[in-house]
Amino acid sequence: RATNVIAHPGIVDTIGFGEAPDGRPYIVMEYLEGEPLDARLLARGKLPTLEALRLVHDLLAPLEAAHAAGVIHRDLKPGNVFLQRLPDGKDFPRVLDFGLARYVDSTGRGSGIVGTPSYMAPEQAKDGDQTPAIDLYALGCMFYELLSGRLPFEAGSAWGVIELHLSKTPRRLNELVLDLDDEVADLVHELLEKEPSKRPTATRARREV
Repeated sequence: RATNVIAHPGIVDTIGFGEAPDGRPYIVMEYLEGEPLDARLLARGKLPTLEALRLVHDLLAPLEAAHAAGVIHRDLKPGNVFLQRLPDGKDFPRVLDFGLARYVDSTGRGSGIVGTPSYMAPEQAKDGDQTPAIDLYALGCMFYELLSGRLPFEAGSAWGVIELHLSKTPRRLNELVLDLDDEVADLVHELLEKEPSKRPTATRARREV
């Protein structure tokens, strides 16, 4: 329902959903040719800067549309981005899996700790206010990973990673990617701000990528 409300080309189309005669729920989505972003990262380690910038710019458009429709994804990560192969050979990123999505309500209250620890905003890990800034933090984690080949925080357990999101500042990105422009590094670290109000909106971030 959330994807149909947003109706953006950067989000996978949901054709139908329901329940099979034996009680199992199902969702029918469009068929896409290409590969998931996590598979590409696994094969290549990281992406060239210009390729990463184009990808993030393209991902910000469906996020902007989702947030305008009052929908928060809450589990943005490379495994939920599919690089659709177009007839001209170019990639078109599509956001998948709105299974944890929710509508922004008037209270912004949390609804239980959900998401993937490596991409989880601090307020999400604390079951705090649920706002679009959650998705911008996750995108910042992805942006960091696309450029450096490393996540901003790594630990031996899921709770260890969550603790780092809550308490630590990631290593400066242009210490890992030596030829990276300061402006790009600044934007990535702004997306990774602990305080949600200090992160840019999808609209502003898209203008700056």
